[in-house]
Amino acid sequence: MGLFCFLMPLTDVIARILVEGGLSATQIIMLRSCVIISVLLPWLWIRKELAVPRHLWKWYAMRSLFFFSAVSVWLSILEYVPLADLYAVGFSAPIFAALLSVIFLGDRLTGPRIVGIVGGLLGSVIVTRPGLREIDPHIWLAFLCALFWAGGMVVSKHLSGKQSHGGLVFYLSLSFIFLSATWALPDWTVPSMSQWGLLVLIGLMTLVAHLVLLEAFERAPLTVLTPIDFSTLVFSAIFGWMFFQEGLDMYTALGGLVIFASATYTTLRTKAA
Repeated sequence: MGLFCFLMPLTDVIARILVEGGLSATQIIMLRSCVIISVLLPWLWIRKELAVPRHLWKWYAMRSLFFFSAVSVWLSILEYVPLADLYAVGFSAPIFAALLSVIFLGDRLTGPRIVGIVGGLLGSVIVTRPGLREIDPHIWLAFLCALFWAGGMVVSKHLSGKQSHGGLVFYLSLSFIFLSATWALPDWTVPSMSQWGLLVLIGLMTLVAHLVLLEAFERAPLTVLTPIDFSTLVFSAIFGWMFFQEGLDMYTALGGLVIFASATYTTLRTKAA
């Protein structure tokens, strides 16, 4: 889990470097996904895990649309919003997921979920501080990313246990190629040799991050893993300072902590129930 928390902010650093180098977010998604499926395809073929039952096709499609929307918007705003602010807001995704599961999966709106929603809203206000500072409008898109990501989490919850982890990652990446091609191909920029190296690296790192996360879920209980997730805010602040000379202010740290604590409380209490 610690490796996942380290790798994800680092992949965002690479993506931001590529965006600032002239590549579009959709082109990065497309080429990164090509790397992932080229690694997974032989493995899934040998294990005979490529089949998807017809009744699950719509769920795969919804999952792809949610995650593609989240990732494409996220990569598009990387160069405008400090990494630490993005990850602080990103912690609201589990709270959105709890709310969406009530609406679409028929889950009950329990006390812990209400606490999580209220705490998430409070933390978001602390991070953005409306009326007290000039707000970059791109930060609101980070909340939209969290909402899209939450939708993908809810669908993933429905699919978990029905399909292999490798298959879920494979078909998500495969769908990303087709979804991103519409925007990437008309605005295609030929990557330089160094950019090709970074694209391969970001693809491999993303794949490893997903696989170690799935492995962590199998090896340790959620009560152990969830608190470690907060280290992504720490790593994002460190990488933002190292690569882009960004600072982490007290309000971002406090707001991120409130959002994370609310999401953790909701997740753990729901799991215990």
